[in-house]
Amino acid sequence: ALSSVAVRSPGRAAERFAAGFIAGLDDGPTVTAHEGVQRGVQFTLTPLGAHAIFGVSLAALARRVVPLDDVWPEARSLPDHLASLPDWDARFDIIESLLISRLTRARVPDDRGALAWALTQIERTGGTMPVRAIAVELGWSHRHLVQQFHERVGLPPKLVGRLVRFDRLIRHLKVGH
Repeated sequence: ALSSVAVRSPGRAAERFAAGFIAGLDDGPTVTAHEGVQRGVQFTLTPLGAHAIFGVSLAALARRVVPLDDVWPEARSLPDHLASLPDWDARFDIIESLLISRLTRARVPDDRGALAWALTQIERTGGTMPVRAIAVELGWSHRHLVQQFHERVGLPPKLVGRLVRFDRLIRHLKVGH
């Protein structure tokens, strides 16, 4: 089914994505709508996983929704291929195979562990760990940390912390706190 995605950006009309889309990290909503029945597969990647799989700067995807094949050209025929398969197990097998293929070819930066640690600290502390403290702990300048977050996460660490705090609030509200 054809998906229609309304992007929050001021002055932009809803865009149609018949063959899937990728939404970068955003601190605002992205609304999806469809006409009639829709079947699809959504997978949510960590920022570092998305950076490795797609091999693009996540700054280019931040606050945007783009056609799937703009970032993942070999997935151009994926929606039709998935629709032709007999069941969901077969569909998931194809997606898993594509993701593994991309990961095995991914170039992993030497400092990936440091950035993963920084993201873990932001999540572990509920988004309250000061960015400067993360930079000091890594032995990086504040500017370098922010630059690495832009490139490989898509948003600066302070905004990632706000998103983590917002997510934690939503989870608490859902369980009745």
